[in-house]
Amino acid sequence: MLYLHLAVFLRHVGAGSWDFMFFTEIVDAGKVGVVAFFIVSGMVIPYSLSSKASNPITRFAVNRFFRLYPAYWLSALLAVFFLWTARGKDLPGPFFLYTADGGGLPLSTFVINLSMLQQLAGVQNLIGLYWTLQIELIFYVLCALLFALRWTRNNHWIAFGFLAYAVIAAAVRENLAARIPGGSTALTLALMFWGSVWRRYVVDRDAGALRWSLRFLAAFAVLMPVIGVLGYNADLGFKETWYRYLLSYFTAVGLVIGLTIWKVQGRALSWLGRISYSTYLFHPIVIANYFMLVPVSAVAPHLHVAFVIALTLCAAHLIYVFVEAPSIKYGRALGASGGNDAIR
Repeated sequence: MLYLHLAVFLRHVGAGSWDFMFFTEIVDAGKVGVVAFFIVSGMVIPYSLSSKASNPITRFAVNRFFRLYPAYWLSALLAVFFLWTARGKDLPGPFFLYTADGGGLPLSTFVINLSMLQQLAGVQNLIGLYWTLQIELIFYVLCALLFALRWTRNNHWIAFGFLAYAVIAAAVRENLAARIPGGSTALTLALMFWGSVWRRYVVDRDAGALRWSLRFLAAFAVLMPVIGVLGYNADLGFKETWYRYLLSYFTAVGLVIGLTIWKVQGRALSWLGRISYSTYLFHPIVIANYFMLVPVSAVAPHLHVAFVIALTLCAAHLIYVFVEAPSIKYGRALGASGGNDAIR
């Protein structure tokens, strides 16, 4: 997502490059990263619910709250601070933050954004990428519900159900030229629940999980082109194209499969995993501030990319150390009385 936003911005100001074009128009690098992130969430989140722990659903809710909200609130506050300091200035093109009437931000928008449920209330995201967090919350609720119903071993059926809904939503979009609620969300949730089944194979070597995973992948391979063509052969305001949508999803799924089968590991990857949430939340703010201070013409486009990535990773590391890690620790202490939790 960080690279995508940089590539989009630099193309917008005329700093073109073949890779900027390829990773925005042919394969959407941002969507690849987001979909892969969702699948990994599916591999991790359901297994942080343990029947061996006391009050497992309460512990789960407390742990997830302190995992997500403190860093999220900080990003919202910094976004508002940036908008306030940028008032009256010539902003450098699209800088990925909410603006209204030249930069004005209603107080109600900010307050509702703090809930992370703004889209359900029909309120615009303060930062555009917040839309993904609502899907995470929906997934958490579904995981807790399935756990309470003792249906977690049947996640493959949930994955197939959401995949079927995504096909229906795409067909409606094709025939009525209108979006129905939850189409893209259903596809994302299908992959998240597939991720939970895939995890049982790659971690536990469950032969049954492998069979269901392969069945889902076969259905996904057949139906994804149908979803892409029906749902995205016409742009309904989001500059979507069916081939970019299709290639991005296939690339994300292939990336997760490859990394998990070959067990790609390392200290650098572990570190990037730890700071991935802060990297995701705060990179629009780093990009916006960077290009407010540094003219695009100052250095070559790819040097801008290198500088912004380095600055973002440094900022994300500091936020993880001073905000995320203490919040996670506090959430564990508050919600746990024993047992194990898998906190990302």
